[in-house]
Amino acid sequence: MVSDEQELDDMNVVPIDGQRRIPVPARMRQKGLKDEVVLTIDNRDEILMFNDFEGIARYAESFTKGLPDQIELVMKELLLRKATQAKLDSRGRVAVPKSLFQRAGLVYGGKASLFTMDGYFRITTVERAAAYYEAMLRLVSQHDPLKGLLA
Repeated sequence: MVSDEQELDDMNVVPIDGQRRIPVPARMRQKGLKDEVVLTIDNRDEILMFNDFEGIARYAESFTKGLPDQIELVMKELLLRKATQAKLDSRGRVAVPKSLFQRAGLVYGGKASLFTMDGYFRITTVERAAAYYEAMLRLVSQHDPLKGLLA
């Protein structure tokens, strides 16, 4: 279990135990996460954790704004087809079903990265999180309006 006092690095790295349980730090649970959650997996093989099935619908709607309704319906169906309910235990850990765990590339006894997003949580491998973080830094540095002014 990750305590409130324990420092997490920028990627919110947490240990995975031998029963596929991933601890959700208290500071992240306090952002509105309920004890009963819904887990699914996206097209990038990252686990998404929502408070309820309606959260999946809102997520699909947000990513398909301006696109034909058919695309939104397909995205919702794909996410809902893989969705499963789970409970956080008394220590704030969520047990990830084996099918989602394997597809996400997580490893028993390994580590995972948790991110709080707008209305949901994202669980991924540390390697994917690091690659995403590096890509964002490159993107920001390429579009830095002050670039060259301070040289």
